[in-house]
Amino acid sequence: MQAKQKSLLERVDALDEECEELQSQLVEREERQSDLHNQLREMAEEKEQMEAPFAQQRELCLELEKEKQTLEAYVCELKNSVAELKEDVRASRERERLLVAFPELSPLTQAQPKSTGNVLLDMEQQLQANAIRIQILEQENTTLYSSIVKLRQRAQHKDTRVKLQTGDRDRSKSAGITEASDEHIPGLT
Repeated sequence: MQAKQKSLLERVDALDEECEELQSQLVEREERQSDLHNQLREMAEEKEQMEAPFAQQRELCLELEKEKQTLEAYVCELKNSVAELKEDVRASRERERLLVAFPELSPLTQAQPKSTGNVLLDMEQQLQANAIRIQILEQENTTLYSSIVKLRQRAQHKDTRVKLQTGDRDRSKSAGITEASDEHIPGLT
């Protein structure tokens, strides 16, 4: 009996030691679990902090894209307006040129009296109208002059080419080549 009791006491002691060991392991595991839980929470917070700027950047990108589209539409409208204004300016210049060339076509001269009653004002207005006419005529003269210069250069170039070709023809005749061969030279007809 005593041997059995001693054996049971040893067994109880062994189980107590094992129980204490398991309890210490449990405490360690609970601490480890607590540490892991804290790490997980910290990592989740870091993730949120890291995602926040990306979300802001996405929102900013969307806003910038909308603003870009708005600006592109505005630029397109401006280009159309500029094109229309250029056409209006061109038409106004043409109309102005015609009115300078043919002042009797002006609806203003037909609808309004030629005098305002104030001699000084009438003279100033006539001076302004004459200055505009002179400016337009000077522009037309400049354009005509450049056209004349270009035409003269072409004419001189053509005369020089004809002289060179005539000189070639004279040389070929003196070399004993017949006039029939001149028909094959371009520009000598």
